[in-house]
Amino acid sequence: MMNHDRVLELASKLLHVQESRGASEAEASFASERLQQLLQEHNLTLSEVEARDGDTSTPAAKRTKEEIKRYSSKSQAWRETLLRAVAECNFCLPYSSLGGLLIVIGREINVTITKQTYEYLCATFLRLARDAGYPLWSKEHRQNFIYFMDGAVSRVSQRLMERRRQAELDGLKQRQAGDGSGTALILSDVYGSEADLNNDFLNNYPAGTTAARRREAQVTNARREEERQRLVSEGVDSTVAWYKVHGYSDERIAAIVADDKKRQRRRESRHNHGAHNWSRSDQAHYRKINSRAYKSGSEAGSSVGLDDQVGGDDRRRLT
Repeated sequence: MMNHDRVLELASKLLHVQESRGASEAEASFASERLQQLLQEHNLTLSEVEARDGDTSTPAAKRTKEEIKRYSSKSQAWRETLLRAVAECNFCLPYSSLGGLLIVIGREINVTITKQTYEYLCATFLRLARDAGYPLWSKEHRQNFIYFMDGAVSRVSQRLMERRRQAELDGLKQRQAGDGSGTALILSDVYGSEADLNNDFLNNYPAGTTAARRREAQVTNARREEERQRLVSEGVDSTVAWYKVHGYSDERIAAIVADDKKRQRRRESRHNHGAHNWSRSDQAHYRKINSRAYKSGSEAGSSVGLDDQVGGDDRRRLT
C-alpha cells in the first residue's frame, strides 16, 4: 500500500494531466477518473494535493462552469433531477439559468466528472428503458417512460447521497481516532468549503466572501439566541421572543401570532372533518411509485454502476 507522500505525489502528477498542457482528451479523461478514485480511496482532497507543491495554476484548481441543455418537456424532467444529484455529490453547484440552460459550477476536474457521469447515466437509463419496453419515442408508453426514469433517478440519487454520507461518516471517525485536536480536514469540511467557493464564483464575490458572511451570521444568531432565552426565562412566549430578537414591532408580532392561531384552527378543523384524504397530487404520486414501470426503473437505479464510469466507453458497465 502506498504511503501518504507517495499518494500525494501520484495525485499531483495526475492533476497536471490536462488538455491545456498537451494531453489528449482520452489521456486527460483517464487521469481525471484515476485522480477521483485516488482521492476517494485515501480520503484526500484536491486542496491537499495542490498544497503539496503550492501549485494553484492548474485548470483543476480553478473554478469553471459548464452549460448543459435543459429540456422543457415533461418526459425529460428527470434529467435535471439527475444532474443536480450528480453535481452536488461531486462538489459542484447546479442551477438553472434564465436562458433555459442548466449550469454546473465547480473546479474543472469536478465539473468534468459531473458532466461525464451524468451523460453516462442518461445514456444507460435510456437504453434500459427501451429494453424494458418503455422507449422515449413511443406515445403509447410515454407515461410509463416517465415513471421508469423517475424511479431510476430517485434510486441513483439516493445511492449517491448514501455514499456521500458514508464517506463523511468515515472521515469523521478518522478525525475522532486521530490526535484529538479535531483539526484534520474531512470530507464534510470539503463539501462546505467547495459550496462556499462555488457560490463566490457564481456571484463574482472575492474568494472567501460566502464563508465570512456565514461566520458573521453565526455570531449574530448566537447573540439573538442568547437574548431569546433570556426573554423566555422572564416569562415571554418562545415564539414572541423569537420575533422580538429579530426586530419585529409589538404590533407586527401580535398580528403574526393571531394569524398563526387562525391557521392552526383551520388545520385542526380540516383534520377533524377527514382532511387526511389524499389530494390529487398524493394520488398521482401513489400511482407512480406503485407502478410496474417505476419499480422497474428503481431496480435499474440499484444495479447501475456508479464507479469507474469516466474515461471511455469500454469502462462503462453495469455492476
